[in-house]
Amino acid sequence: MSQKRRIAEIEEHRVSSGETLERLAENKGLTWEEIARFNWQTTDPEVVNERLRTVVGCTRSPQDSRFHVFDDADDPGIILIPQTWRASGLPTDTCNKIYVRNIEPEERLLTCCRIPGLTFEFDQSFIRPEHLDKLQDIDTALSQYPDAKVLIYGHTDRCGPPQYNKDLSDRRAESAYGFVAHKPEVWERLYTDEEWGVRVVQKILTHLGHETRGIDGVVGDNTRAAMRSFLGLSADAEVENDAGFRERLFAAYMNLGFPDAVADDRFVHPKFVGCGEFNPLGPPNRFEQMNGGRGRRPGNEPNRRVIFYLFDRPPADVPCVVGDINPCNEQITAGGVPDNQHFTCPFYVRLAQQCRCECDREPQPLSSPDSRVRPWEIRLEQDDLDDEVERVCLEAEEADYNEYVERADAELSGGFLSFRFPEGPEGLYRVVARTKGTEYLIWKGIYLPEDAPEASSAQAGAGAAGGGSTDQAFWPDVSGGGE
Repeated sequence: MSQKRRIAEIEEHRVSSGETLERLAENKGLTWEEIARFNWQTTDPEVVNERLRTVVGCTRSPQDSRFHVFDDADDPGIILIPQTWRASGLPTDTCNKIYVRNIEPEERLLTCCRIPGLTFEFDQSFIRPEHLDKLQDIDTALSQYPDAKVLIYGHTDRCGPPQYNKDLSDRRAESAYGFVAHKPEVWERLYTDEEWGVRVVQKILTHLGHETRGIDGVVGDNTRAAMRSFLGLSADAEVENDAGFRERLFAAYMNLGFPDAVADDRFVHPKFVGCGEFNPLGPPNRFEQMNGGRGRRPGNEPNRRVIFYLFDRPPADVPCVVGDINPCNEQITAGGVPDNQHFTCPFYVRLAQQCRCECDREPQPLSSPDSRVRPWEIRLEQDDLDDEVERVCLEAEEADYNEYVERADAELSGGFLSFRFPEGPEGLYRVVARTKGTEYLIWKGIYLPEDAPEASSAQAGAGAAGGGSTDQAFWPDVSGGGE
């Protein structure tokens, strides 16, 4: 069924001091809902007030009225008023073709900033202490554009079910919002919902300068001593890892990592939302194509990200909803959209095509089956690998590289397990193996070159991939907790 459209003449009404949306509607013979729907495609009072601030430029808060009060100084101070369109003299004995177009105010982006997925705890939304520096660009951009309106989008890779990825991207976007807006209550809910556990508390305490002497996930004597130190209590005071304690801890962590809180009125509606897996930066790589396209494998890191969009004029018709994947499914365009064949949401592309983080250059392809990028191979003797080891990780903090391979996906040959990783930047790497709650350091200080030869290998105690060097090679060694 075709959608019915109304044809209208448009009056650009300049608001004046003392006017309100309701009074303006009454004077024009309309309802405020009709004007709001015509201008901003919504009748939600909260959203309408936000549009009055960000689009019309209202500065006077509502007092006795439901909406902001207009002022002569409002900039641009324009409300569009629809009027019945009339045309006389049209012949009735012929077909008259009338061309119409939608009138939509276009958003204008000032800048954007990216938080890479490495910043977050695996499969969670906790922002890790060792990556707080990734938020510096956001602080700089917000200072540069003090009147900008902010919208936060979260993204995941294609691994796992779409609904799961949608929820995870929602939570990571919300976590980033809670952090920069100094909302410890947001983090407390995420702490409970995602079961962050004591390890997160220990990491924050240690980062704040209150040493827990290990990240073991247990509230023991050392952790309690660190909690007392944080609270400024005596050595025999009772302390509990309860919601009240964590609220103070999260607030201190946010203040240290992002000193200038972003006020709520700087965010558009919705403040944050997740895209899930629907807008990846590149085509599926060979690891993602395992398990029916749902493999959680190396090479997916670029797709995991949170983007801060800063607008001079924000979008007026954001269709995205936290917790609801249906609007995403409705937006999806088969085969991608113009300007980025891997994005599937036309609305998101409308924003991303202005964003240097997303579209300022051709997206770098991830490792696909026919890719010429040659993997690095780490070989470990099967007999030396503890049976409880679930995955082997290759990490380089300075190079912003963090990939892992599940033990089940390693190739067994001649008594060795081969773990293949995507090629990363040149730099110092370390190799660790992880079980539940424990990290074993295998190599420390491996130097891997950019042009590592194909299938180069590193055997325990015998060097590193691509002819690199190692200053330590031992197994096992408990190094105080995993990520």
